[in-house]
Amino acid sequence: KREYRNGMYGVVACMLPRILIEIPYLLLLTLIQWGLVWALAGLNRTFTNFLVGYATSIGVAFISTTLGYFVATLTGNAVIAAAVSPLFILPFFLFGGLYQNDSTTPVYFYPVKYLSWFKYGFGMLLINEFDGQPINCNPNSTTPCVFTSGNEILAYYHISVPDLWFPNFFAIAIMAWGYLAFSILFLWCKVRQRSGKTKEAEHTNGELLEDGKDSEAASRIAVE
Repeated sequence: KREYRNGMYGVVACMLPRILIEIPYLLLLTLIQWGLVWALAGLNRTFTNFLVGYATSIGVAFISTTLGYFVATLTGNAVIAAAVSPLFILPFFLFGGLYQNDSTTPVYFYPVKYLSWFKYGFGMLLINEFDGQPINCNPNSTTPCVFTSGNEILAYYHISVPDLWFPNFFAIAIMAWGYLAFSILFLWCKVRQRSGKTKEAEHTNGELLEDGKDSEAASRIAVE
């Protein structure tokens, strides 16, 4: 606030360096997490599948980061932001496709479903893993084979293969930069409002000080 009031730099110049500083850490942490999951869970071993999964993880992690900025600037208090964050995340998580089939979502929850970054990230990971993959069932097993190919799994979850990059990855990118833009807007509004109040208070104090000096001078003249 002090720097903004003194005209040293604006809100955008404050926020963008912070984001740029966190990007290398975000890329490294996401690489470690996705690399461990990809190696230990026995996912598709092609390098293309690794890169698609890595890009998906980066997108979801970047949305989580910008959402944190959004909630923090919206509330203006770290304690309130920590308490309110689950209210933002939980509805998107519940209707992101992990716990409920996409086709069974009630119509009145469609806005939550289509604004959920979990939906798009989940869809990208399923397409990346199951598209074109055969499922080899044990012929000696007494359990019937429900799915014979990965595309049947995608059809069961109502996920279309052409949606991998658009709208899935495109929606993730739009939401990530959208949360960042709203964060900058809210921070600018708060700083501008408080700066205006500070200038008004300083102006009032200056007037009171001048009035005090005038009264003191008048008193001296009267005494003389």
